[in-house]
Amino acid sequence: MAGPTSANAFTRVVIGLLGVLLLIAFSFTVYFFGVSQRKTSELEEFQQQVARIVSPGEENSDRVQRFLQSKPGSQSLVAYLGTSFEQAMERVTGDRALTYKDFETRLEAIPGADSEAILQLLQQSETRAADADARAQAAQAAKEQAQSDMQEAMDQIAQIQNDHASELSAKDDLLTAYRSDLDKYNSDLQATIDRNNQRVDDVRRAAASREASLQNEIARREQDILVQRDMIEQLRTERQATALRPQDEFSLVDAQVISANITQGVVFLNVGRKQRVVLGMTFQIYSDAAAIKPGDNGSYSPGKATVEVIRINDTSCAARVIRQARGNTLAEGDVAANALYDPNKTYTFLVFGIFDTDRDGRSTPQETNTVKALINEWGGDLVDDLTGAVDFVVLGERPVLPPEPPLDSPPAVMRDYISRRQLVDKYDELFHTASQTGIPVLNVNRLYTLTGLDARR
Repeated sequence: MAGPTSANAFTRVVIGLLGVLLLIAFSFTVYFFGVSQRKTSELEEFQQQVARIVSPGEENSDRVQRFLQSKPGSQSLVAYLGTSFEQAMERVTGDRALTYKDFETRLEAIPGADSEAILQLLQQSETRAADADARAQAAQAAKEQAQSDMQEAMDQIAQIQNDHASELSAKDDLLTAYRSDLDKYNSDLQATIDRNNQRVDDVRRAAASREASLQNEIARREQDILVQRDMIEQLRTERQATALRPQDEFSLVDAQVISANITQGVVFLNVGRKQRVVLGMTFQIYSDAAAIKPGDNGSYSPGKATVEVIRINDTSCAARVIRQARGNTLAEGDVAANALYDPNKTYTFLVFGIFDTDRDGRSTPQETNTVKALINEWGGDLVDDLTGAVDFVVLGERPVLPPEPPLDSPPAVMRDYISRRQLVDKYDELFHTASQTGIPVLNVNRLYTLTGLDARR
């Protein structure tokens, strides 16, 4: 009986020990299970916290690996990143505590920061700043040059002003001297004017007295003239019937035809070397002296022939016929005339104006000289003034008077008009005076007709 009882006791002890161990194991299991649940909960919470820092799967990414390689060995990645961010904020903004949102808010105030990197903006700003500095330096250099030029110009202006002031001072001194001289001159002039006015008054009184005396003398002489005119008119009436009328100078015969050779076209005149006939002289041949008269229009008709002297003897000459009117025959007893020639007299001519001797429609001073040379060649005298000794007045074309220019015309225009006006006035005066005094007036056509030169033209 003793054997089995011991074995049971051992078994109960073992079972008891196992129970205790099982209880202890259960207790540890419960304890460790509770610990495990707490750690699991803590792990999940830690994983959630880690997930807010590093998402699952990011820990092996290249970016995280670069950060891990860049951080110091003992520093955590978060601490490294936080420190780096704060340092970056301090370097960029000067504020370590600035958040990225605040940083973005500040970036919004910077032009271009929303589309370009900050460093690029900084580089561009530096470039622009460098360009601005270069321009500023150039502007400063230009400013300094302009200031130098301005200072030089101001120095020149100051010199000019000094010179001008000196010149003005000299001119003021000269002007003062001139004023002094002018005052003296005005004083002397006023004294002279006063003396002259006194003399003028004296002269006027004397002239008034003389004029009154002359007016009385004129009245007396006008009365005498009226009486003499009445006496002259009575004498003219009494002697009108017996008075002799002289022939016109145009009708004075210069020569006669003493013979004519019709077949050879030669006539012989009774004037020669002793009568101052020259070779080349021409004559108009008329039937008698009565034919040498002007027509109703004042023009002289050519004779029945024109002859030119070709041979000269002492008292006669031979002349060839250079023109002959149809139906007219030259015969002994015909008379010859040349306005420029007289066998017993030297004619005096006054030539005025310009002529058209070649009939080209243009009158020129050279052709006026041709007329004068012709008169001199054939023995005529030329004068410039109309006197009682003038036998013929030869007038060219009447000068053309342009419209009178305005009073404000240039002096040259006024002088030209005055000169032309004087020529027209002299032309009209010569024609009027010659017509009133009975002096024959010839134009170039009449002159050439009477001299026979028309046959040569």
